[in-house]
Amino acid sequence: MQFTPTLLWSQTYENIEIEINLPNISNESFSCENNIFHFECLSSNKKYLIDFKLEMEVTQHNISLKNDKKIILNLTKKEEGVKWEFLAKKRGIYKNNIKINWDKWENSDDEDDDSKNIDMGGMGGMGGMGGMGGMGGMSGMDMNMLQEMMGNMKNGEDGDDGEDGEDGEDGEDGEDGEEISE
Repeated sequence: MQFTPTLLWSQTYENIEIEINLPNISNESFSCENNIFHFECLSSNKKYLIDFKLEMEVTQHNISLKNDKKIILNLTKKEEGVKWEFLAKKRGIYKNNIKINWDKWENSDDEDDDSKNIDMGGMGGMGGMGGMGGMGGMSGMDMNMLQEMMGNMKNGEDGDDGEDGEDGEDGEDGEDGEEISE
């Protein structure tokens, strides 16, 4: 039985780096002929194999690091500065096995500058995330004033005793819930 390794990939201006993390890697075979990426190895007595057509062409390929826990493969882009959107040309192939290595990803200088100048134009009302509208905050209020306000709310002295307009007919009640006599 053979298994598919997980590839973590990142890119720089001129290179693609692919990291494969498996324990006890041995008998590895790696090639990039005719733009076909091929890697196979043994790890803990299991055979791992993956091959696919690359997104774009490469000119060189080599193993830059190999130890008992991982192997790092370097591919040199044929066209420097061209950003690859995917590692594999065919979308969706090995979608669970080819992943972006965000720890090593390098953004271009243009992207870094754009991310610092994000337009927050349509996000009005977000500044400071103050209290809810109409609540005004607590600045300048002392504890006695707060207790008095709370007491007034319990006693219904705030002008809303909960009975105004219950029958749905406007204009029959006066201010403060008094009935209007005719």
